[in-house]
Amino acid sequence: MAWPPKWDTPHFKSGIVKGICRNCGKPCVSKDSRTYCSRACRFAVVTRTAQERRAREAKPCAHCGTPLQPKSRGRVMGKRYCSRQCERAARTARSLARRSTRTCPLCRAVFTPKWMGRAWQRYCSQACHREAQNGFVTVNCATCRAEIKKRKQDVRRSKAQFCSVGCMRAFHRGANHPHFRPEAIGDPKRRAGRGAWMRRSREARARDGHACRRCGVKHEGGRQFPVDHIMPWRLFADKAVADDLSNLATLCHSCHSWKTSVVEKEMLMGNMVGFQQYLQAIEDHR
Repeated sequence: MAWPPKWDTPHFKSGIVKGICRNCGKPCVSKDSRTYCSRACRFAVVTRTAQERRAREAKPCAHCGTPLQPKSRGRVMGKRYCSRQCERAARTARSLARRSTRTCPLCRAVFTPKWMGRAWQRYCSQACHREAQNGFVTVNCATCRAEIKKRKQDVRRSKAQFCSVGCMRAFHRGANHPHFRPEAIGDPKRRAGRGAWMRRSREARARDGHACRRCGVKHEGGRQFPVDHIMPWRLFADKAVADDLSNLATLCHSCHSWKTSVVEKEMLMGNMVGFQQYLQAIEDHR
């Protein structure tokens, strides 16, 4: 019988035949199916369709190129390799390719790497490996220019490295000393006349009752509270105006650290919100 059938024939008009079987072409007289005449025909069509789909989706073996069998199962055999032998051969080939000669990143020696359990060998010897793990680099002494080995973290922490304590003391003299303050009037770090500043700071502490002007905590012994410049000292050209008693405020150690590292930094960058809040706080505790 030709497919598709003619639906105006007497068999279809009578309602006895529901359809034509897609496998053998016989009329379907079952009440449950209009596509297949029997379960055997349905199974044959499903099997043939699955085989055609597997043939279209079949990929060659990644090692030998043989088409993979439709009945292959598992991650290795069903997707990449046709057998376990091909899988082992491909793994061996990859290992040989990775074991090509490398250059040691520390001493620049050429060597053949070995498999170390988790990764391939990176350095030519244990000595180079330990030296690289410790992070030593070769730098020059800032004073005598001699070559020395220092840890990378020490080099990142300080730009100047020294071979001995004598070279360090010789370098940190004059302008290189961290406490050096030049005598030029225009320099914002100028800090001459320390005796006058000590007297003025004592006057500020006595005026504030040895209590913090921001949080109100009182001094109860130990190190004295620092005296802070309300307007930063670096903004004044005249030291006497900057050290005026109206520009000084007693702060506890935590408030002084917060004001110096946060409020002043934001104020110098143009953000005056924190500085206005600081002024309001010291006015409330006057």
